[in-house]
Amino acid sequence: RAGLSRSGAPRVLLVCPAATHEPPDSCAFAESFKGAAVKSVGLAEEYAAQAAALGVECLDANACTCIPDPVLFGGDGIHLSVDNCADIGTMVAAKVKDMFATRILLNLPGHSH
Repeated sequence: RAGLSRSGAPRVLLVCPAATHEPPDSCAFAESFKGAAVKSVGLAEEYAAQAAALGVECLDANACTCIPDPVLFGGDGIHLSVDNCADIGTMVAAKVKDMFATRILLNLPGHSH
């Protein structure tokens, strides 16, 4: 029950992806991601607005990590590194734990909703 909303529906956590970089021309799918770096900069605000409109929780992956710049670190500027995945996993786990704890507290006897 801790993972359910007051209506009994599952609670939802929307996670905004980390901003990308422009992939290098050597990347096999660089053309598919042209302009993605510019577009990804404003995603956090859009995700937050959508989450608020839907009444769900939201996290911004940019708050805990950033995709490595391919010019400085290699890679394609789009995919997460192992460290990025660990950072996001830690942030999501903490948020989910908080969401469950909050719901459990709301279900305590004598607590008014």
